[in-house]
Amino acid sequence: MKSYPDTIRIGEKGLRIPMRKIKAIVLSEYDDSEKIHYSKGEEIDLKVAEKIIDFLSKEIREDENLRGGKFTLQPGAGPIASLMSRKIRDLEVKIGIWGEVAPTSWLPTLSENVEGISSAVLYTLPRERKFRDILLNELEEFKKRIVIRPYEVMNNPQIILRFNHVVIQQAIEVDLYGNANITHIGDNLYGGVGGSGDHTRPSYLTIIALPSITSSGISRIVPLTTHVSLPGQDVDVVVTEQGWTDLRLLSPTERAREIIEKCSNPKHKDWLWDYYNSIIKQRGHYPINIEKAFTRY
Repeated sequence: MKSYPDTIRIGEKGLRIPMRKIKAIVLSEYDDSEKIHYSKGEEIDLKVAEKIIDFLSKEIREDENLRGGKFTLQPGAGPIASLMSRKIRDLEVKIGIWGEVAPTSWLPTLSENVEGISSAVLYTLPRERKFRDILLNELEEFKKRIVIRPYEVMNNPQIILRFNHVVIQQAIEVDLYGNANITHIGDNLYGGVGGSGDHTRPSYLTIIALPSITSSGISRIVPLTTHVSLPGQDVDVVVTEQGWTDLRLLSPTERAREIIEKCSNPKHKDWLWDYYNSIIKQRGHYPINIEKAFTRY
C-alpha cells in the first residue's frame, strides 16, 4: 500500500499482462478519431452546468450529509458533464468523482477541489484534445489520483450505496412527471442506458440535466416521453438552462407544475400548460391524456 497526498491506494497502479497473452502490438501513425457519440459543448450546455452547480451549492449549505463535500459525484457523459469541470470549483468543497465514464476535461480539477477520479473509461470530446495531451504527457503524476476500475465495480449498486453519491444523468427528453428518456429519438435507438439505472437507484441524489430545447427549437420537456429509460420515481431533481426544480416529496401533478414553471423553455410553456390544464380536470393520481400529449403545438 502506498500513500499519496490526500489519497490512499491499495494494490499496484497497473495490470500485469503475461507476454504469452499478447499476440501483437500494432503501431499507428493515425490519431484517435474524434468522431464519437457525444457532440462538442455549446453555450446552452454551459448554462445547464451552471444551474447544476447552483443547485449543488444550495444542497451543500442545507444538507448535512453533503456539507463539507462529503459525497462522490458522477458527472455523467457528454458535453454537460465536460463543461461542469469549468464550474466545479464554485462549490468550494473537495469531492471525489466516481462514475462509469469521466471526461479528460476533469483532469485540471485534480489540482483544485477534486480529490480523485475513479472511472471505467476516460474519454475526450471534440475540440478538447488538449486534455488528452495533458493526460499522456503527465501520465505518471495522474496515476496517483486516477483509478481505472472494471464496469462491474463502478456500476455496482452495493458499492455505490456506501457513499453519499450524487449522480447526474443527461437525457434526450423529460416528461412532466419526471420520467426520463435517454435512449430513443422517435422509433430509433440513440444510445444505450449503460450504468444509468445502476447509479440512479442506489444514489443519494439523482439529477436529470438537459437543455430545454433541441438545436432546432423542439421542446425537450414533453407531456409524456415516448420511451422511459429512468422512471420518475428514481429522479430527484430536473435541471435545464432555464433553472432547476426539486421533485422530492411532490405528487405527480405538483411535479408537473414545477417542471413547466421552472425548467421548460418560454417558447413552449403555453403548450405545456394547455396539456396540464387538460389532465388536471381528470380524476386519478397520475392523469394523462394520450391523444393530446403527442399532438405537437
